[in-house]
Amino acid sequence: MPEWTAGRSFPRPSSLCWPATRLSPSTRGSRSRSTGSILRPSLRWLPGSDRADYPGPKSPRKRIVARLFRQNSNQDPGQFSFSPLELASNSFAVPSDSLQTLRARLNETILGAEQASDLLLTALLARGHALVTGPPGIGKTSLASTLAASLGGSFKRLQFTPDLLPSDIIGYNLYRQQDGNFDFVSGPVFSNFLLADEINRASPRTQSALLESMNERQVSIDGETRTLPDPFLVVATQNDTSSTGTFPLPEPQLDRFLLSIPMGLPPEDRQLDILKLYGNKTGPGEKIPQLLPLSELIGLQEQVKAVAISDNLQRYLLALCQSARALVGQDHTVSVRGTLALQSAARAYALLDGRSAVHPDHLQAVFPHVLRHRLLTEDALDPEPVLSGALSQTPVP
Repeated sequence: MPEWTAGRSFPRPSSLCWPATRLSPSTRGSRSRSTGSILRPSLRWLPGSDRADYPGPKSPRKRIVARLFRQNSNQDPGQFSFSPLELASNSFAVPSDSLQTLRARLNETILGAEQASDLLLTALLARGHALVTGPPGIGKTSLASTLAASLGGSFKRLQFTPDLLPSDIIGYNLYRQQDGNFDFVSGPVFSNFLLADEINRASPRTQSALLESMNERQVSIDGETRTLPDPFLVVATQNDTSSTGTFPLPEPQLDRFLLSIPMGLPPEDRQLDILKLYGNKTGPGEKIPQLLPLSELIGLQEQVKAVAISDNLQRYLLALCQSARALVGQDHTVSVRGTLALQSAARAYALLDGRSAVHPDHLQAVFPHVLRHRLLTEDALDPEPVLSGALSQTPVP
């Protein structure tokens, strides 16, 4: 079975085959501006079959080529051509339908929290963890629970209290007196999605039990290391309006969260919609069907790694972080993990936006949420002036 490849010269195929893809000599072997790689997508031709009966290739890039052929089906096969830039611009043009359906469900369930929903999906796509902050009663837990219920995989919710122990999170070895053996009892951390509700109500000792699991996707118990399921996402909620009975999160714990997602009171018109939607509901709602299986989620997370980011934007990213350090007056304000988190979040946000490469507005959109909980100001004031100042004084490429 022959294979035709863009960028090379081949004889005209028979009338029973699809037209061969040919690039002009000026574009042959050129590099894509968005990916920087030489694009030579290939199609496997099926002699003796008509294009209408062709089931379509399985590779995403080959599906793009097939769609371009269908769009130009009335064009003479010998005159049909397209550039590598056209291929690159379509590679990640549209996120999956399941992802957009999940996005719409979050917006419909938690009214007035569209930005928080997008940021939570960004953390999910970037394989990061999210810290949702805000006053009580605005939908922090409902947003995280709706996301977890809409995804395939296991989901555990853990209410953090002052008497919670590290073994209540990661698990423990139980001694069986009958046979003299130890049996491992896994904790709620052994799940795909862990909701740590009101995480700041547990002691710092208990909070530190999540350090290894959030950073390395594993836990060590009695000298034995156990791997956590993949994917693994921690969504923690925190009440930031009252400090009664709470413990501040340690700096290493905060640094392991990819995003800090603030939630506030929705506008008055959205509050009216909430009254109309939930005012007559007295019992638990209907069971939420799953929309995004784990296999598709893992595929989307792999696509995030392929989203291109140019050298100029990487320098812009570093300049933003350095501006934040200079405004705070401490070099360790933004760690290397923080800069990597900013790049991962920008890539995931670009994919959610349907783009094949990161743009400056993607970096600017996630920058405050990646750095808000990492800024260590001496007077512990609101970090918003520092974030807005870093964005305003850093030149945009």
